Amino acid sequence: MISIQGDGIKVSVIVPVYNTEAYLEETIASIRNQTLIDLEIIIVNDGSTDGSLDICLKSRKIDSRIYVIDQRNSGVSVARNKGLAKARGEYVFFLDADDTIAPDFFELAYRQAELKKSDIVVLGDYYCRRILSGTKVLPVCAQFIRHSFLLEFSDVRFPIGIQPCEDGLFSHQLFALTDKYCFCPEAAYHYRQHSEQNHLTINCQGYRVVEQIPLWFEILESFYLNYDLFDRKSLHLARFLEHEPFEFRYLKMPLDVSTKGILYDMIREFYSKRVKDFLSPTDFRQLTFLFKEFLLSKDVAAFEDILNIYVRRKKKRINLARFIPFRGYRRKIRSRIQSLLDSINR
Repeated sequence: MISIQGDGIKVSVIVPVYNTEAYLEETIASIRNQTLIDLEIIIVNDGSTDGSLDICLKSRKIDSRIYVIDQRNSGVSVARNKGLAKARGEYVFFLDADDTIAPDFFELAYRQAELKKSDIVVLGDYYCRRILSGTKVLPVCAQFIRHSFLLEFSDVRFPIGIQPCEDGLFSHQLFALTDKYCFCPEAAYHYRQHSEQNHLTINCQGYRVVEQIPLWFEILESFYLNYDLFDRKSLHLARFLEHEPFEFRYLKMPLDVSTKGILYDMIREFYSKRVKDFLSPTDFRQLTFLFKEFLLSKDVAAFEDILNIYVRRKKKRINLARFIPFRGYRRKIRSRIQSLLDSINR
């Protein structure tokens, strides 16, 4: 195992910053006020044009645990990777510069990691349930990662020039390389929603995202070939296709008919080339109904017909649930049906 000379630092918190002056002070304060004090805060200013850098430098003057890196605007992946290269802690966490964390966030995560001897601690109830369902793709806010594990696999880093899905690709590769993970549902991450968020802007540019997806597949193909994983991790790869390009992009993003057709062909081509021959019938049955229909459909128009019927039936069941006489049971049934509909849009 690779040793880390961390001077007693338990956690390296890496914060990429780009034009978040309205939220940054609160974000930094939430890290500084952690009950676990043995941490370092690595802030990477990614060429901000507002007052973000000044806030970073001011914070460094009042807390010696803060280290500031200033770089030309190069993107969130470069910023995170640069922060990781400077990290000295036993564990690493990436925090977005407009979010905050509960005071005991790192204390809970560190305790669980040490207790279970895990490479990855999955954080937050929602993401713990996602992993338990079999989908091992996470945003950075849900991953508390052992530093030595990241050093052992130094080729797995955030892909430069990819956004969105840079964190999905990163986490997918890490989960392919370890079964040593555990859960900390109590860790509370406070995700701030506002109109300037990158993913909102990006998701409105559907064709731009679809244009990047062949690069996702190139990264995955290279990784799986390098570690000889196609046979052993075929279901893991199939679930990535199901979650990221299918559910998050095909089902959720506002794509026109032409772009949907292009994405339909992309996903099915990669599946046929790199997944289908390795995936057992038992594993195939573990995929969701809609994704199985997607893979088996004759063409995009045929799948859209299936999708429309599926959505109409689910909505009809929600309406019928209103007539169930017992209020508590009715609410439970409607909630379960609504969760099925919501899964289409997650």
